[in-house]
Amino acid sequence: MSAWVKGCLFLLWSASAYAETSTLYTIVGSECVEMTLNAQDTEYVKTIIVLANPLQSGTCSDHGYTVEDADGEQPVRTPFASEAAIIKTYRMSALESSKLAAQAFLSAPLSVSEGKPLLKATLGRQPTKLRMGLLDGLMGKGREYPGAVMGTEDIMSQKEHGTSKTPVQKNLRWNCDNKKADQICNFNRHYAEYAGYWERETSFLQEEAATEGEIDFYDSNTGNKLFTAPRDRSYEQFVKESRVHGWPSFRDSEVNWDYVRVLPDGEAVSIDGTHLGHNLPDSKGNRYCINLVSVAGRPKEA
Repeated sequence: MSAWVKGCLFLLWSASAYAETSTLYTIVGSECVEMTLNAQDTEYVKTIIVLANPLQSGTCSDHGYTVEDADGEQPVRTPFASEAAIIKTYRMSALESSKLAAQAFLSAPLSVSEGKPLLKATLGRQPTKLRMGLLDGLMGKGREYPGAVMGTEDIMSQKEHGTSKTPVQKNLRWNCDNKKADQICNFNRHYAEYAGYWERETSFLQEEAATEGEIDFYDSNTGNKLFTAPRDRSYEQFVKESRVHGWPSFRDSEVNWDYVRVLPDGEAVSIDGTHLGHNLPDSKGNRYCINLVSVAGRPKEA
């Protein structure tokens, strides 16, 4: 089988794997929120979103919630996937809601002295609270990341050139696309170069394969050193992890905290306003999933 055929089969497999979706749901009283997302991200989402009733695999309709809320379908761009998760809110029909109320009534203890059932209303709708709780968890809003140096939103305020004072350098390393870099670094907070860009469209692997020791990564805008890798692991381990996730992936010891900050929603930025990527922790700790175009600068001249 030729290399070309193998490559085509790999791309087809990747596309089909990525196309697989999974649905998670959570219920509070008369409201059910359902989220459809990339199947490979479901376990990660279950761990990062903390709700009173945890997310479970399945759909709202499986539990009698069939009436779609007026809020409708809401696509939400997430830091960990290149496609949006779809959020929907459902309610029970009047019939199903009556059945639930009747079951609650029959199961509630009676108070002889008062002559009335001790029944508390449990069906009050809380659409904003439940949906927003899910969205906040999905986007990491308000989180803190032990081991990271946290920053504040003002770092990414508007400046002379988007969120930065200057455009990206004209002669970026590894043949990174200048236009793509400028858009991602300076006029963007959530989007990324496509997964695998760093190894398919740049010369990073060809140039760095023979490198012995550590590789420095510089801010594409300012030339400040932001990351140094591999550190506390081999080059092969660094490349393997980056390939698995689709973007260069750094650990705490590989970050230069003089110039890098993590915002409460997980966004990784430079102190000069360069969007770098996102922190997506796993079982090993913080993992900084970074756009190569954001760290392809050349060293700042002394």
